[in-house]
Amino acid sequence: MNYASSARCTIAALAVVLAGCNNSSGAGAPAAPLPSGSPAAGAPAAAPTSVPPAAPTLAPAAPTEAPAPTTAPAATVAAAPTTVPTSAPVATSAAAPTAAATSGAVGGAASACEPDKVATKYPGLAGKTLVIGMDPTNPPIEYRDANDPNKIVGFDPDFLDATMKCIGVKYEIHPGVFGGLIGELQAGRIDVEWSDLYYNPERGKVVDYVTYLTAGTGALVKKGNPAGIKSMDDICGHKAAANLGTVEEAALRDQSTKCQAAGKGPIEVTTYPDTPSTARAVQNGRSDASLFDLVAVDTFVKDNPDTERGFSIISGIKVGVGVKKGGNPELLKALGDAIKTLQADGTEKQLLQKNGMDPALELPSETVTSSS
Repeated sequence: MNYASSARCTIAALAVVLAGCNNSSGAGAPAAPLPSGSPAAGAPAAAPTSVPPAAPTLAPAAPTEAPAPTTAPAATVAAAPTTVPTSAPVATSAAAPTAAATSGAVGGAASACEPDKVATKYPGLAGKTLVIGMDPTNPPIEYRDANDPNKIVGFDPDFLDATMKCIGVKYEIHPGVFGGLIGELQAGRIDVEWSDLYYNPERGKVVDYVTYLTAGTGALVKKGNPAGIKSMDDICGHKAAANLGTVEEAALRDQSTKCQAAGKGPIEVTTYPDTPSTARAVQNGRSDASLFDLVAVDTFVKDNPDTERGFSIISGIKVGVGVKKGGNPELLKALGDAIKTLQADGTEKQLLQKNGMDPALELPSETVTSSS
């Protein structure tokens, strides 16, 4: 697209391994693995693509409600629920003048939001409506309102709205499948990807970033953790699920190789197109553990008492908003200025808290145009 225990490796090792990882797929997004050890903590699903590494696939029977397998990231925006065709924008917002005066912006950003000066500060954006790509299947970061499927809510939509109002431009949300959003960005069908997008150097070859958040990974298991999965090493010989093309998928495949090198059973890795499908794989018994964003894991556990978090990894990964590489320097600057201002005046922390997320996840914003 589609906004924490036995440690077998050090936090430094986590940072080194995860430097190459990211949270979504699309062009230019190969991901390095998560570490093998970690601190312990204690809508019908789309059918999977099962790719067990170096071992026969067990081919579990699919639930009757599951659609056909997904074998590759979508190149274009996939169809949303019938109530909201993805060919049309879900929401359009005008930039109401919102002055956010501060005593000083982070990293040299503008000292205040000045939406009435957009034509002077960012003339190429004046009068335009930006198209924002987002996968609304990842609560509490971005998801469809249960009472109004046409409305996308959560931390990312809130922060997006504040940012666009700070700049002084209109926008519309273009919902898409998590794994296809970078393809949409490169093809020019969206101007910005704003969908819990992890940074890594490989992705930096095709996307320019403005970062604003850090992230972690959680392992969802059944209540009581019957398989005893409390670290990455514990997944050896088990079935595990992840969103297609994510840091977690890469981590599971790498871990499976390590398992076999240590004389243990491989991991049967199954991928799904979105977070709800990945989470429900545990509930349906198709996976012993599902790995995805830590905040989303904790939210799912809260809403589904038949599950719990098996372990978590606080990775230090940078999360940001993406613009096509070299495609719009003026837009990149506008986003950077606004996000730094909204961090300086406390808006980002307030929106994190509003959406049940830890304000400590805020990361001082920086604009990243290099892939190093």
